[in-house]
Amino acid sequence: MTFDILIKKGTVIDGVGNQPYTADIGISGQQIKAIGALSDARAKQTIDASGLYVSPGFVDIQNHSDSYLTIMESPTMDSLVTQGITTILVGHCGTSLAPLPSPEALKSIQKWRSLAGANINWQTFAEYLKTMEGYPLGVNVASLVGHATVRRGILGDQLRIMTREEIKIIEDVLLRSFDAGSAGVSLGLVYAHEVNSSEDELLSVAKMAASRGKILSAHLRSEGSQIVPALSEVIGLAEKAHIHFT
Repeated sequence: MTFDILIKKGTVIDGVGNQPYTADIGISGQQIKAIGALSDARAKQTIDASGLYVSPGFVDIQNHSDSYLTIMESPTMDSLVTQGITTILVGHCGTSLAPLPSPEALKSIQKWRSLAGANINWQTFAEYLKTMEGYPLGVNVASLVGHATVRRGILGDQLRIMTREEIKIIEDVLLRSFDAGSAGVSLGLVYAHEVNSSEDELLSVAKMAASRGKILSAHLRSEGSQIVPALSEVIGLAEKAHIHFT
């Protein structure tokens, strides 16, 4: 057998619950072709992993590289790669870089990072993904839709309960984003532009995610003395919508 890369005698942690074991790994192109005792194999490059661990890339499911615009300013994300992270999920805490129903939508990111000098040349989630294809991303990137981003794009700086007609607009924006490739939707219930969200609005958002088998991620309304009712709120929301909840 001949491979492009042969990793020898590493301690394999496969990520599926098996006990660590010593093995060789043969790689050709972008695929692992064999795992086991490959003493007779040849390769263009051989790596001695004796005494080292070999595992699948780690998934960072709570990442803010979009909130700080890192994915555009330092797209190779070397700090993540050197930690073994190969996939990140962004768009958390109700805030994402897309979709942008209006210029006001981007203001939701300002709690993390100034937008001075940022080059935002997209509006829809599909356009956002297309733009990201032009960056030399060092990791795989998936994104949620930020509820506050969409909400602020519709209401601007108004802090109030949405009308049924406005909730319908959110539903339409979410479905278009899900179909374009969004991994789900995030809530930031502790922040000013979501704190006035009604139960009807939040349930509508959760049901939209459930209808496409997407994720619902939530920053709780309280992390202090009201943490129990805050946790009960989002658990109840997930149960009513029959959604996968993280």
